Amino acid sequence: MNRPDEQPADLAGYLAILSRRKWPVLLAVVLVPLAAVLFSLRQEAQYRATSEVLLEYQNLGGAVSGIQDFSTVLQDATRVAETQARVARAPVLAAQVLRKARVENRSPRDLLDASDVTVETGADVLEFHVTDHDPRVAQRLATEDERRRSR
Repeated sequence: MNRPDEQPADLAGYLAILSRRKWPVLLAVVLVPLAAVLFSLRQEAQYRATSEVLLEYQNLGGAVSGIQDFSTVLQDATRVAETQARVARAPVLAAQVLRKARVENRSPRDLLDASDVTVETGADVLEFHVTDHDPRVAQRLATEDERRRSR
C-alpha cells in the first residue's frame, strides 16, 4: 500500500530522475559500448583449424590366441586413445611439427599453448585443434599433426 505522502511512480517521475542522473546514464549507455567496440577492433583475429586422425591398433593378445574379449578391446581402445593424445602433446613432437610445417617463428611451447588434442568419445579418433592469427599457419600446423600421427 502507498502511504499518503508517497506518490505512485509515473513516466514524468522516471524522466525527472533520468534528467538528474544524465551523466552516469550517458556513460553507461554510450561510453561503455564504445570502449568495448574499440577494444574488440584492436584485437588480432584468431583462426582455428581442426584435423582428425584415425587411430589404428590391434589387440595382440586376441590376434595370437584367436579369442576376442570385446570388453578388454574397448578398455584398451580408450586407454590407447588417451595415451596417444598425451604423447601428441610432447614438446619433441611439437618441434617436429613446426619443422615439417616450415613454421620458424614459433617455439614448441608456443605451439603447445595454441593447440590441444582431444579424444573423440566413442570413436578411435584424435582431434587436433590449432589456433593462430594466420589461417594458413593454423591449417598447416593442424594437418602436419595429422600427417605425423597417421604414419
